[in-house]
Amino acid sequence: MSVTVYGAWQPGVTFALGELDPNFGNNPAVLTTVAGHLALVVPADTTILRDVWDVRRIDVSVSAAQPVTAAPGSLVVDNGSRTATLSAQQLASLPQQSQQVAFSAGGAPETHTEAGPTLRDVLSAAGLWPLSTTSVTAVGSDGYAAAVTPAEATLGGRPLLISLREDGQPLAQPRLITKGDIKGGRYVSNTVVLDVATKPLF
Repeated sequence: MSVTVYGAWQPGVTFALGELDPNFGNNPAVLTTVAGHLALVVPADTTILRDVWDVRRIDVSVSAAQPVTAAPGSLVVDNGSRTATLSAQQLASLPQQSQQVAFSAGGAPETHTEAGPTLRDVLSAAGLWPLSTTSVTAVGSDGYAAAVTPAEATLGGRPLLISLREDGQPLAQPRLITKGDIKGGRYVSNTVVLDVATKPLF
């Protein structure tokens, strides 16, 4: 699930509910009043670019994305009107980043070093350029899905990675990594689909 918050005069901003959930992303967005107007503030963000002043509307969206059969190591990126398949070789050719992540899984702490392209670079390679109102649902081969927003990384400072290697070992299938989450519920192993949705800016 995702929510898009619109102000009176600024473009909307989309949030994945999993990011805001204290049990997963634990990055709360707070509705408050500023100078007599309703405002949305994201206190832990590294910038104020996802704060929305004079909130007028909040839209809720639910993704119905489903897994597909994909070639080993590849990703299908679909925005409803355009579908692109990135092969394992294409993903490996993108700029790679390394991130150390720590989270709780099944009540036990886990720490890993993940390496791969950023979500934004993967979307760009598929010919898609996300906006502040874009959400991405990653779907695993088993049907497990979780939503993120590119704005978490670009505006909020919370890295999103499509990992191809974990602890130095190649993964058979890419894995969505949501650095900063306290639980691993939005880490999607064996990711086969990135379902991209963009709400209107205004």
